[in-house]
Amino acid sequence: MLQRVAFVSVYQARKLAGRSDTAVISIHDRHFSPALRVGFADVLTLEFDDHDDDRDGRDALADKFTPEQAARLRAWVTGIRDEDRARGLLVHCNAGISRSAAVAWWVHREFEVPLCTRFPAHHLNRHVLRLLNPGIAPPPLPDGAPGLHQLMSRVARVFDEDGWPWKQECSKDG
Repeated sequence: MLQRVAFVSVYQARKLAGRSDTAVISIHDRHFSPALRVGFADVLTLEFDDHDDDRDGRDALADKFTPEQAARLRAWVTGIRDEDRARGLLVHCNAGISRSAAVAWWVHREFEVPLCTRFPAHHLNRHVLRLLNPGIAPPPLPDGAPGLHQLMSRVARVFDEDGWPWKQECSKDG
């Protein structure tokens, strides 16, 4: 049974030693496949650009998250949960702010799994979240919350930190 979900950057994910009790969703851009360490319970790899029409406007050239990828991801996470293959789910994308945050937020809300994160999920990719479950609202943007670029600057400063995100406080409320 899944007991926690976290989202991190690719730089953090590549440093983590594989754990047999943890499954990974590896999200990356076209032409880039990160080399994760071996030993994870299972790994689902998805390739799509970080494009959100709400945030970025319409872009016909973007390789966006598709309904087919959403169905594949839903089935994979459901299988991990139902077959009790992992206790933790680690989701990563490039910066660990948008795509991975959307997937982790969906898992958190859909399956009532505590969310462990150092950074808030309020800059998540709304396009990804809508395709996974349009009934799940994104987290509200709190007053005084850092903008996306400020948050990216903070994330860049912790790219080199070691340690599992499970060490962070986990929240049932997100």
